[in-house]
Amino acid sequence: MSEQEGQRYEGNAEIKIALVAQPSPTERGSGERKQAASAGDDWQRTHSRRQLWFNGALVFFTALLVGASIAQWCAINRQASITEDQIRVSGRPWVSLDVTVAGDLIFEPNGSANILVRYNLKNAGHSPAVEVQTRLLLFHKTPARKDLGTERRKLCDQARTDSSDPEKRKDVMLFQDGESASFEVLSMSADEIRAAASDVGPQSKFTLFPVLVACVVYKFSFEDGWHSTSFARDVTRFDPSSPNFGPVFLFEVGKNEPHENISIGGFGHPTFAD
Repeated sequence: MSEQEGQRYEGNAEIKIALVAQPSPTERGSGERKQAASAGDDWQRTHSRRQLWFNGALVFFTALLVGASIAQWCAINRQASITEDQIRVSGRPWVSLDVTVAGDLIFEPNGSANILVRYNLKNAGHSPAVEVQTRLLLFHKTPARKDLGTERRKLCDQARTDSSDPEKRKDVMLFQDGESASFEVLSMSADEIRAAASDVGPQSKFTLFPVLVACVVYKFSFEDGWHSTSFARDVTRFDPSSPNFGPVFLFEVGKNEPHENISIGGFGHPTFAD
């Protein structure tokens, strides 16, 4: 509505009166509604931002809580696994194996060689060891057969395989702190001696480099699978004519050797147990 001017006379003076238009009730209501709508929009935006921040904080702290719970669960599982392993290890059997020379090294007229050994088994664990199988092997070490780890694993595999053959299995049960002693004659055939000697050169036809491989396999009554203890050790002799020379690793083919001069030593070959 535009501004209008009116005139009025009082006495001889001319007075001008400015009339200012006032908004109509409809316009006033419309403006109030616009202000209210604007204020409502501002409140809505503020509320939305606060809600967004709140939801973000809630998600963040929820993720932290979930992460902490997962970490705690993993720690509990690890501790339970460690405890279970400790119980299993502390409760399972542990069989040790020791081999000593019990007789002379004898070369037979046919060219073969024999030696009597004694092996001792002892269960140092807290449960009986069942299906105990022991295997011993004496062979001549050559460049073609010098991997003692392979020979040791092959012998343990043979012991596990023989356990299923009634004619080959040697069942022994060892209780806690139980011990068992047995004797066995180990042999090398004449063909093996000749083949091994010729494998390392002409000079070795007169000497042997004997190695003893031993393995015992057994089971735990409350657990599937095999355990084993094994080693590979050099067989050496002591030469009385050279007492300060130390152990001799070579044996003269055809010459018998008394047992008191023979020993089975570690010489850097450890015992393996699992």
